[in-house]
Amino acid sequence: MELHPTIIAASGEAATQISSSLEEQWGTTLGDGAEVLAFAVPAKCERWAQAIRQIHDAARVARLQRLGYWIDPAINAVWLAELHDPELPRLLSSLEAGVQTGLTQGRELRAHLLLLMPDLFDASPDQQERARENLELLRPTSDALFATRVWPVSARNRADLYLRDPPDDLLPLVQHFVEACLFRSFPFHPNGCRGRDWGGVGCCSFVIGKPSARNLSAYVWTEIKRTIVGPPTSTWQGTVGPALGGELLDLPATFGKDPDRTRFPQQFDNVSGPLLDIPSCPVVQPDDMEFGEAPGTPSRKSCFDPPKWEETVTRSWQAYTTEAHSRCTDKICSKVEGLEQEIAEEGVRAALRIGLPAVEEYRRRLDRALSRANAELAAALEPFDRLMDTGYARRELSREGLGMPVAKRGGSSRDLLDRVEEADAALAVCDLDVFLRYDPEARRIEEELNGVQAQFELNEKQWTERFQHKKTAADGTDSSVSRPRRVLRWIGELLKSFRSLVFRPEKSPSEVAEQTWHKRHCDKAWSLIAQASALQQQRWERARFWLEHWAQFRVRQAYRDAVLAALNRCRQVLSTARSLQIDPVAASQPALLLTLDFPHALVHATVKRVAQELVSERILEELWDGKTDTLVGRILAKAERALSDLPEPRVEELLDDQAWAAAYQIAAPQAMIAHRPKQERYTLVYSPGPLPVLPERLLTDHYWRTGGAVMFRFVVPIDPEDLLEDVMIPRLARESEEEQARPYAHEAGATASGSDGRPNRLLEEVFDADAA
Repeated sequence: MELHPTIIAASGEAATQISSSLEEQWGTTLGDGAEVLAFAVPAKCERWAQAIRQIHDAARVARLQRLGYWIDPAINAVWLAELHDPELPRLLSSLEAGVQTGLTQGRELRAHLLLLMPDLFDASPDQQERARENLELLRPTSDALFATRVWPVSARNRADLYLRDPPDDLLPLVQHFVEACLFRSFPFHPNGCRGRDWGGVGCCSFVIGKPSARNLSAYVWTEIKRTIVGPPTSTWQGTVGPALGGELLDLPATFGKDPDRTRFPQQFDNVSGPLLDIPSCPVVQPDDMEFGEAPGTPSRKSCFDPPKWEETVTRSWQAYTTEAHSRCTDKICSKVEGLEQEIAEEGVRAALRIGLPAVEEYRRRLDRALSRANAELAAALEPFDRLMDTGYARRELSREGLGMPVAKRGGSSRDLLDRVEEADAALAVCDLDVFLRYDPEARRIEEELNGVQAQFELNEKQWTERFQHKKTAADGTDSSVSRPRRVLRWIGELLKSFRSLVFRPEKSPSEVAEQTWHKRHCDKAWSLIAQASALQQQRWERARFWLEHWAQFRVRQAYRDAVLAALNRCRQVLSTARSLQIDPVAASQPALLLTLDFPHALVHATVKRVAQELVSERILEELWDGKTDTLVGRILAKAERALSDLPEPRVEELLDDQAWAAAYQIAAPQAMIAHRPKQERYTLVYSPGPLPVLPERLLTDHYWRTGGAVMFRFVVPIDPEDLLEDVMIPRLARESEEEQARPYAHEAGATASGSDGRPNRLLEEVFDADAA
């Protein structure tokens, strides 16, 4: 193992920013290499001295040597500088003076000057002029105090590829350049370097495109929407079709793209099972209509005491009817009380535990059940509509609600609505008085009962008047007698009654006539009571008839409402699921990184497994309460754990000819350099895998990191004159020129020929060289 002490210097705002970003990153990624890496920012002489003392600290070097490292005695210096920096000449002179006065303590200094060209910035005219002046100071020379290689870096590489966001896109180039100097014998040139010369360098690093937790969550959610878990195959009828997730997850070539959300299950054929069965409508049992024995006909207790209508007829039957009504409504309400809980909540939750395809299947079944329930409810409502003549009103109001023409023969819309509301109000509380008021048979019975009551009241009136007359006569006779005489008369009457009980004397004709009259009126009263009781029994039969019909109606209404509530809940859950989207985030990567696709089979297996686990963990029940944030959070947490468990593939397994070809274009020297016969091109690849076939000289070494690869491309030697003029043009000015050139190229027919109309000075230089 070898380490080459390296110092990073920076001058200029952009260069300093790049070095700061890399310093923070290297603090956790370089390992032992960070011990011999130092920073001289800004590139002043005193900073150089501090950095040299740091990398040659005796304790550090001794510790690294004990760990088995060979420490290079020479010093690598990577200086990141802006060509238009006005401080560059002074800083360079200061470094040369320091080297002459023993700054490097006799050690060899190998300097790499990464020169940021003006086209990376919005350089002003003054800065462009300063860049040209600095360019003259950095010309190749063999008289340099220490070996220096100047590497010009611009926004456009030799393969005519532009950086998207310069100078930030240069981070991979600087990072791997420094790391290659630190961990490997990074060459100046196959034949070495003397003095100061120039060369072109480009870089492309390979990274494995492991999906982010957010992107993996997007695919997991897509898979969840077509995943079902639950009973074994013997319980489920049929097999799961492709729409339910039986096929391979269709991952795009670039994993960061949006997932295909159109594949939310739309066909859920062959998914069935007892867990999705909808309970049938409850049946009104005979014992639900058992109300006990009716009052019947009152028994006669005396031949001379007339009965009371309220006590013998009205009160007893009213109490019985009220008790029967209350008992019936209580039983029916208890029968339908848990329907909505069972169908809407437990049913939908059970489907959610299986998966969204099961919820869709449950919804389809609820649709069919609702059609049946509406038909049964209409049949149960029909007797009441016929009774209260509201069927026509309901139909007309329904047609009016649909915007269809109506005749309104039953009156205005308000009249029709009032009639329907009256009927619905009676049905809501089972108002037997309203039902009996509309029932023709009940009205006939009521009329007969009123007639019997009138006869009874007439008979009672006669009885009362005769009794009152006798009492008045007796009271008048007694009023003329003094009190002592009235007491004696009362005692005489008492003795007379006692004697009549003992000796039973013959009654006088007046007494016999009085008793006969009393008995005749009493018999008539009891006869009317018997007739009234029979009519009350008939009236109760009509009330019972409508009570039984109401029970059937109420059960079917409650069942229909429960099915409708479950259907609405299913629709709400499915709508929430369809509208919920976990948008993947496209990772922003610098242009000099080439992402290798993570193995699709591995990602697919992980997505399938995570989706199955989440559905088994009842994650879909979060949709019941609309807790989509909680659902997304659980998916993200699960995806993060799954990503940490994913095995890292080897980079050599992912590198293919297409990847090497793309990297070859990206790694072209990062400057527009003219072709010259004296130039040599070669490629340096740090890779653990098979090497590519390249049209130029190839140098190889092992990559210092695990799970990656880097390609460098070089061209040496070059002269400042070899840099085409584009590198000196500011970025904004260059973009303006390109915008102006496009219409001209289109008018000249350049679009048809494949050219963009821009002058290609690189090709012109090649043609000039060939012509020479």
